Amino acid sequence: MATVKLKIRKSRIESRGGIIYYQITHRQRVKHITTTMRVCLKDFEKIQDNTELHDMEPSLRIVKSKVDSDLHLLNVIIKGCDQRSKDYTVSDIIDSFHSKANHISFFSFMERIIKGLHNRGKMGTATNYSCAMRSFSNFLLGEDISISLVTEALILNYNDWLETKKIEKNSISFYMRILRAVYNRAVVENLVVQTFPFAHVFTGIDQTRKLAIEEECIFKLMTLDLSKTPGLAFSRDLFIFSYSTRGMAFVDIAFLKKEDINNNVLTYKRRKTDQLMSVKMEPCMIKIIHKYQGLTEKSEFVFPILNSQLQTDLYQQYHSALTYHNRKLKKIASLAGISAHLSSYTARHSWATIARNHNVPLSVISKGMGHTTENTTRIYLASLENTVIDDANSLLVSNLNNLISF
Repeated sequence: MATVKLKIRKSRIESRGGIIYYQITHRQRVKHITTTMRVCLKDFEKIQDNTELHDMEPSLRIVKSKVDSDLHLLNVIIKGCDQRSKDYTVSDIIDSFHSKANHISFFSFMERIIKGLHNRGKMGTATNYSCAMRSFSNFLLGEDISISLVTEALILNYNDWLETKKIEKNSISFYMRILRAVYNRAVVENLVVQTFPFAHVFTGIDQTRKLAIEEECIFKLMTLDLSKTPGLAFSRDLFIFSYSTRGMAFVDIAFLKKEDINNNVLTYKRRKTDQLMSVKMEPCMIKIIHKYQGLTEKSEFVFPILNSQLQTDLYQQYHSALTYHNRKLKKIASLAGISAHLSSYTARHSWATIARNHNVPLSVISKGMGHTTENTTRIYLASLENTVIDDANSLLVSNLNNLISF
């Protein structure tokens, strides 16, 4: 079996450090793969001694990650050669190393994905990917890296960096899930060997904040007198409309067209998942739509959120409207005496939670929200009121309570 050793070729000029190279030995034949990485002898010792990444300065972290990635790839190649045939040479290993896509830029690959999202009209997802790429790039000091450099050690170090920046756990998970999706896409396209670099970072949802409000709060919002503040009234009505349509996302409400409502049925395609949704029109929904018909007579859209006559891109209009909408919801919550955080997304979580409180089966809630799996629905229900669970438990142990005597 071939072996790989990490070496450094010292420079005649001591201040210039040395060039890192890999020595490949097989059947008494020795060849080198010379890199472009130059480090001083002291730093090379840190790399050899497997010093933890967080103990290294940023520039050396990149070198360390690159070395780890290259050595991993070389060992994978050697293992593959051993499994396929014993009749291979050192040159075969080196040729395979250079032919692998381990030098493809991670950010250029990610930008390609973002461009594809834009072309398919997935503006929100594209923005999320751009946000995650910007964060990861800041961590790498603007340095682009090859896909193979996305190792477990690098991702753990990125996670530590985010934590030192006091980034919330859910935001860290948000970045990690996106970067993992990009990495897995590269694996599918055979651009990198799967090493599961995201296996030991948090990619779930931390329920640090109550995401749903109680049914009585919905009624309180519905009856809140906002006649003197039409702007706030509009945001309140959009919130109620979202809740009534099983948690319809604000982006789908903004782009909802009049032609999407036929025979008392609202039909639309979720922009997030492309899933076709059908919702029976209820009186409260019809009343809200009729309330704003006068403002949309010449528009193709149901609500006066987007204006196709303006030169501004529709997605930019939506994004600005969402920001303003959430700001108004915060003020509405204060006026209504609701202490819980109120945002466009609260309506969706509230519909799921309240439906569950009314004993609607999980499968029905999942279908109603357009989830592909019930596991996604469970995330929405994770903040289910403890009082509801406590009441259920009290019912179950009521007989024990009556009999207890100690």
